[in-house]
Amino acid sequence: MKTLLRASTAVAALALALVQPAAACHPVPLEPSPSNNPGYHEGCDGPPGLKDGRGTPGTPPAREVDEGPPAITALRVRPQPVVLRRVPGARAAGRIRFELSEAAAVTIRIRKIGRGGRPGPWVRVISQPGVRGLNTAALKRAWLTSGRYRADATATDRAGNRSREPSRATFSAQTAEPVRGSRTLGQLAQTLVALLVS
Repeated sequence: MKTLLRASTAVAALALALVQPAAACHPVPLEPSPSNNPGYHEGCDGPPGLKDGRGTPGTPPAREVDEGPPAITALRVRPQPVVLRRVPGARAAGRIRFELSEAAAVTIRIRKIGRGGRPGPWVRVISQPGVRGLNTAALKRAWLTSGRYRADATATDRAGNRSREPSRATFSAQTAEPVRGSRTLGQLAQTLVALLVS
């Protein structure tokens, strides 16, 4: 009778062990590994892993999203025309203005336009860093002679992307300020009267 009772108790304990859910797994931190990485712990699903799902040590950060090639817009030269000789009342030397879609290195090539609109020689290459938004570049008198010119601008960003096509603007240069407005005509009239009276 005692033997039968013990056998029944053993069978009941085995059945209870089969239907009882497994105990919750509580990972226990391990001592720092020889690789000096204390983040490893004994996981419930197999070999040690990293805490918080951080991934493999030394994984490089995600790269920045490439915005594509930079764009140059609103390229223009001011004032027009560029005055090559400093005379009383003459305007300052020219400035090249343009807009950039992102920070990039900018190259501006100045070329003279020959007769019949044919492209002439390159007279100057301007290279400078540009910022997103409005940028300016100096246009010096010493580079130019009287005539018409063309400015072609390209940009290359830090990822190596180059603008798809050059942005272009034309301008002219002359030695003296052109006659403009009634004030200049009045001055000429006064000079003529003074010459006649004398």
